[in-house]
Amino acid sequence: MKVFIFAGEPSGDLHASKLMQSLKEYNTDIKFFGVGGSLMEAQGLVSLIPLEQIAVVGFSEVLKRYGLFRRLLRRCKEVMIKEEVDCFIAVDYPGFNLRLASFAKKSGIPVYYYIAPQVWA
Repeated sequence: MKVFIFAGEPSGDLHASKLMQSLKEYNTDIKFFGVGGSLMEAQGLVSLIPLEQIAVVGFSEVLKRYGLFRRLLRRCKEVMIKEEVDCFIAVDYPGFNLRLASFAKKSGIPVYYYIAPQVWA
């Protein structure tokens, strides 16, 4: 089984790493691709970018890294298709994950939100 999982901040890295650990108990052949931090990498994640590069706060910080986020979104889509992932697990980080979830759904990849985004704004 191949899983694409994306956690864009340290709290998501912590929660997702525990989920990954639990999933490995049920399927020892599971492979993880996506984005996360050191805790997720310790569970076997092949991360596309260091978490520190995308863990930003505020609209202005996102704008400063707009090109990086566009390239990352394109790369995530490429990996999802190339690796023929079985599902996408989004962990919070709504600005990015909702776009990626839309692509996954249109591509026939099941989407699961492990920690739903907060709708506070």
